Amino acid sequence: KKKDGGDPVIIITDIGRDIDDAIAFMELASLERMCILNPLGVIATVAPELERAYLARVTLDSLGLSDVPVGVGSDGGGSAEVKLNSLSFLYDGEKKLLRFEPGI
Repeated sequence: KKKDGGDPVIIITDIGRDIDDAIAFMELASLERMCILNPLGVIATVAPELERAYLARVTLDSLGLSDVPVGVGSDGGGSAEVKLNSLSFLYDGEKKLLRFEPGI
């Protein structure tokens, strides 16, 4: 990802719940092209978080933002077993996803 254009930003999204996230991604693509924002990554959260991450990936790719990594966040706290304050990640180069899992 180029580092010389725009303010760095990380997006946290629950894409797929309603239309606002898709509109925000379109705005993000436009602002990135104008070198106003530099998207460093997107984190999809709230169950089903993995499916939301795939939707974010497809949406970003269709908007020309295929170099922006997508992370899989938490389920939003619905599971009592998820520690929301301690997360680690693994990179999946083929699908360009960062998988967040309970960490140390």
